[in-house]
Amino acid sequence: MATENPKITHIERVEIKGLWGKYDIDWTLNRDVNILVGINGSGKSTVLDLLYGHITGYLDWIYRREFYGDIIVFSKNKKIWGSNSGKKYSSVHDSEFDLKADWVSTFDIDFQPLEVIQKLSNENVKTTLDWEIHNLITEYKGFKSQILNRVIETNDKSILDTDKKCQEIVNQAFSKTEKKILINGKSDINFQVGDKTLSPYELSSGEKQLLIILLKVLIQDNQPYILLMDEPEISLHLDWQEQLIDNIHQLNENCQIILATHSPAIFQKGHWDKITYMEDICKELIIS
Repeated sequence: MATENPKITHIERVEIKGLWGKYDIDWTLNRDVNILVGINGSGKSTVLDLLYGHITGYLDWIYRREFYGDIIVFSKNKKIWGSNSGKKYSSVHDSEFDLKADWVSTFDIDFQPLEVIQKLSNENVKTTLDWEIHNLITEYKGFKSQILNRVIETNDKSILDTDKKCQEIVNQAFSKTEKKILINGKSDINFQVGDKTLSPYELSSGEKQLLIILLKVLIQDNQPYILLMDEPEISLHLDWQEQLIDNIHQLNENCQIILATHSPAIFQKGHWDKITYMEDICKELIIS
């Protein structure tokens, strides 16, 4: 009797061979939370970029790092192997390895490329975070439509619980500035402040960033996902940093978090055992 292949729900190990032509990386990961720590310039962001590009097939993430070497991701005796020996990156993966990954942007900079502006009717989209919010609201509308259809089909209103939990987390985080999330029948997202209504584009950088993280995780629909975040503490209030990991897992317990940070607040509430130091997974190449 044939046995079924185990479903891949997370990454178990990553090998990066030839980082900067100087190092090999060998990193064994936790199922739930992985926190990469190291000094500036030690390669944390590069490791996350290479990993995201490798899993998703977005090769620009690999090329922009000018990486020439091998990347291997392992899980459940399956792997994705990739190599860039020149200008062309080649990748081979086992057919069962279909794990999805999300990336969270943290920097709020002017973002007005002509080809994007020409496609947008929303004049409020002016920065990278605005662009993320614009796309996520569109995805949220599709997600909300799907879960409402599931409620109709199954008569199970508990399907809406995670969406409600997301709104509760946002309202709690924004309570000190008296903002409350408003979602209308078309699933448009706005915020109530006293007698005024604000669009999400009028939020502060930190508020936008937190909203982006929570919406991305919500839309994952409690499915196995890799969530990669590079310095998610940027612009976030200290309380939000401390609660970030737990809030993510309230919305998707099947999300494997992989992040790089300089902030102890991210891991100080129960996640010290999830820290990996760059120097512990880096081995200098011996070139004969």
